[in-house]
Amino acid sequence: MSTQWLTYQSFRLTQELLDAITCLSLQIKLSHSQLNETTAIIGSENARKRISRFLSDLDKIHLDSSTKISHPLIGTNSRQREFAHSFFQAKNDRKHFHSKLFRATIGEVQELLFSDKDQDQEALLDCLSELRLLLETYSEADTKGILGDF
Repeated sequence: MSTQWLTYQSFRLTQELLDAITCLSLQIKLSHSQLNETTAIIGSENARKRISRFLSDLDKIHLDSSTKISHPLIGTNSRQREFAHSFFQAKNDRKHFHSKLFRATIGEVQELLFSDKDQDQEALLDCLSELRLLLETYSEADTKGILGDF
């Protein structure tokens, strides 16, 4: 695979995740707005599943890389491994990243995704906000790789 193709694929996947984060964040905020208690954004359940799948993949990369075996991780590319590295570095950056996403296990964050409790939804919004921040920072390199510098 060419570097350009991997960059494009990484950009596309990042944009899909950002869309899922936006969809789910809007659904949570609208459900708490008291405007309409039955408001649901079409696709919010798919967004939950997409984010959960992404977190599972991220956890697998981390588990595989923590075994210290020097072999390529099956089903991942260098861009995915770079993001995973950035993500797990952010877990140590308590100054900038302090949501449950960076303090708890991936499994605990996935539980938040499917919880109906108000306190869990608030914690989830914090997680989604910080995940968005990390994804947007990461996607800058992809954007430059595709479009170049302006």
